[in-house]
Amino acid sequence: MNALFSVCLIFFSASALADEIPPPPPLFTLKGEVIEAKDVSIYTYVHLKTAKEETWAAVSRAKIARGDRVEIEKAMVLHDFKSPSLKKTFKTIYFGNLASDTKAAAADSPAK
Repeated sequence: MNALFSVCLIFFSASALADEIPPPPPLFTLKGEVIEAKDVSIYTYVHLKTAKEETWAAVSRAKIARGDRVEIEKAMVLHDFKSPSLKKTFKTIYFGNLASDTKAAAADSPAK
C-alpha cells in the first residue's frame, strides 16, 4: 500500500511540476536589409529593414555592412533590453543566428 502511495505521489508531483514550467518562447526568422551594423565584443547589433518594419537584432560577431541582405534564424525576442556596450535600451530586439547562406554573402560583400 505504501509503495502504491509513493508511486502516485511521485506521478502527481511530476505532473504538477510540468504544469508550472512555461513553454519556451517562440522563435522567429528575420530577413531584411542592413541599415546599420555595430560590433561589440562578441555580438554584432544589426538595424534591419524587413518587409514589415525596422527592427534591431543581435548575432554572434560577423562581418556585416550597410546594404547587406541578411537572414537571422532561431531569433528570440527580448523587450526593454539594456545593452551596456552600446549604452542603449532596445524596446524590442531579436537575438539569433546569422543564417549560414548569408554569412558568406555578408563576408564577401564590399564595404559600403
